[in-house]
Amino acid sequence: MKTYTTPKSRLISNFVVSFIAFTAIAAIVYLVIYESIHGDFTGNFNSPLAWVLPIPIAALCVYLSFFRADITVEVDSDGGAVRFLRRGKVFREFAASEFAFTSYVVGHSYNFVPIGCDRFLRVIDKSNGKHKDCKCNFLSKSAFEEMIAYADALSFAQYSQEFPQEQVKYAIDENSPLEFVINRELLIKQRNKNFLGVIALVFVGISFAIGYMWLSAELDSITASVLTAFLIVALLLIVLLRGVREKKYRRSIPENIRLSSDSITVDDRKFYFTYINQIRATPPSYADSKEDIAKIVRKLTIVERSETFVYIVGHASDFTAKEPAFDEYNMLCGELSAIFVNEPTKFVYDLFSLK
Repeated sequence: MKTYTTPKSRLISNFVVSFIAFTAIAAIVYLVIYESIHGDFTGNFNSPLAWVLPIPIAALCVYLSFFRADITVEVDSDGGAVRFLRRGKVFREFAASEFAFTSYVVGHSYNFVPIGCDRFLRVIDKSNGKHKDCKCNFLSKSAFEEMIAYADALSFAQYSQEFPQEQVKYAIDENSPLEFVINRELLIKQRNKNFLGVIALVFVGISFAIGYMWLSAELDSITASVLTAFLIVALLLIVLLRGVREKKYRRSIPENIRLSSDSITVDDRKFYFTYINQIRATPPSYADSKEDIAKIVRKLTIVERSETFVYIVGHASDFTAKEPAFDEYNMLCGELSAIFVNEPTKFVYDLFSLK
């Protein structure tokens, strides 16, 4: 049985932040009430109320931070269930015979700058297909990914018991490995289209700025010439840096992936399962996202000993595209899950790498 608990450092930080926030709110409320009674907004912090008020605030913060927020998740492979406990008492339990488990991560950004995410264990009722999302922000990134890996393995093990005949799909013949073909040319074509669009947008913006400077009566010709040269150099640097990035991107796109009983081969490079530390993949479920679906790049990351190899194997938009670059991605992930069903942490979904 695997257990994942809220870190003590997080409980303490929750207490400090909540105590400061509640104290500030209480101080403002106290000042408003004092002003309405005495007509003086400065307040009187020497009064008994000002000294007594922090006590219930601290008690409330202790309760919220050390009792309500102290949550443990148990993935019980023997009992076939996932449980949520608070201070040792179970308040949610989902049996693998009735529910399937997966992840759900929602990213947040402000003006296109990522500022964080919410992570959930998505529990799917097998009887009606409805789901419930259990928030797991109290877990660290690594703990959450490991918990999802074991919950996913629990779902797969239960599925194997219920439908043993379906396991034929995941049986790999030693003499005939499975091969997955990726439309590399289509991925490069899609990327080139995006690259040219970005460059065209930058070029139009810089051209407009140059034209405005030369037509503006406020700038002399020397100043305009210097600024024009600066903008042209900036454009060339953008093109150069973007070009280097695109070259690296293209090199990371394989043409085929082969799975055998003891290894995974990407193009001409073979990785033996014995020496692989971990394989990480973008979850197929990200295809369900309606926001920025075309920007979600599917990656397969293989960590072998001290080296890391990252491969681009398509986009989440392949799920709905008329001409997908790699429409067998779900099957590839299913095969890898089956191969490492007894070692769940060797194959995990990269739940935070969306772009």
